[in-house]
Amino acid sequence: MKNTFFFCPALLFALLALAGAAHAQAPPVRGAVQDAAGQGLPFATVLLLHLPDSAVAASQTTTPQGAFQFEQVAAGRYCLKALALGYAPGRVAVAVGSQPVVVPPLRLPAAATTLKEVVVRGRPPLLEQHADRTVVNVDRLNTTGDNALEMLRKVPGVTFDKDEHIVYRGSGSVLVLLDGKPSYLSGEALSNYLKSLPASAISQVELLPNPPASLDAAGTAGVINIRTRRSARPGLSGTATLSGGYGRYGRGRAGANLAYNLGRVRAFGRADFWHAPTYNSLTITRLIRDTTFTQHTYW
Repeated sequence: MKNTFFFCPALLFALLALAGAAHAQAPPVRGAVQDAAGQGLPFATVLLLHLPDSAVAASQTTTPQGAFQFEQVAAGRYCLKALALGYAPGRVAVAVGSQPVVVPPLRLPAAATTLKEVVVRGRPPLLEQHADRTVVNVDRLNTTGDNALEMLRKVPGVTFDKDEHIVYRGSGSVLVLLDGKPSYLSGEALSNYLKSLPASAISQVELLPNPPASLDAAGTAGVINIRTRRSARPGLSGTATLSGGYGRYGRGRAGANLAYNLGRVRAFGRADFWHAPTYNSLTITRLIRDTTFTQHTYW
C-alpha cells in the first residue's frame, strides 16, 4: 500500500506534464482589429486561412473592444484576414510555432466608395460583404450530414447558449427569417425546427447587424435570414438525400425536396425523417490518499 501511495502522485504528475506539453504545441493566436485612428472595431469578422491554399481554418467575430483570439492553433503558416462593414479588408501573415502569437493590430482604412451589388461567377467565397449584410455561402462550409442548427454553429458570429438558443453578437434577442419571412418561432420551438431541417436544403445565411425598419427588428441584436434552395427550372423537379453516422448510437436522415415551377406560379415542398438518439454521461473520479473512487452516471 505504501508503494502505491508514492506511485499515484508520480503518475498524475507525468500525465499533467504530457497534457501541458500537448497544449503547448497548439498555442493561441490573439490580436485586435482597429480603424485608422486606432479605435477597436467591434463585431468584425476575422478569418484564419491556411497558406498557401487559403483554406478557412477557423473564423470568429471580434469583441466589443475589437479583440479576437483563436485557441490551440496547429503549427504552420497562416494568413489573418479581417472584414468589417464600411472598411477595406486587412491581411497579415502569421507563423505559428510552439509559443503564443500576438499579432500587431490590424488597422482597416475606411472604404473609399460604397460598393454596389457584386455578381459572383463561378464558386462563391465563404463570406460576401454587402453594404447592409454579410452573406455566408453554405456550400463552402463542411456540413455533410448536418442539420440546420449544427450548420449555424459554424457561421461566424452565431453561437448558442446552454439551451441551444441562438445567440448573435452576444445577445439572445435575434429575429430569424426563413426566405425573408418571419419564422414566428423562438426558443426551443425554433431549435427543434432547425434540427429537423437538413443543412443541404440551405443555400445561404444572411447576417444583418443593422436591419432596415421594414423588418420590424427593433430591440434585437440583428437579423438572421436563412435562405433555402429553390429550383428555377420550369416544370417538376426535386432532390433526395440520405445520410447516416454512428457514435455511441447510430443516426440517420432521409429527405426529399419537390418544386413545381410555372413561371409566376411556384410551389415548393419538403419532407424529412431524422433519427438521432442521444444520451448524457457523467464520470466523477476521486483520489483519496491511496484509494480511487469512480462514479458513472447515464441518463
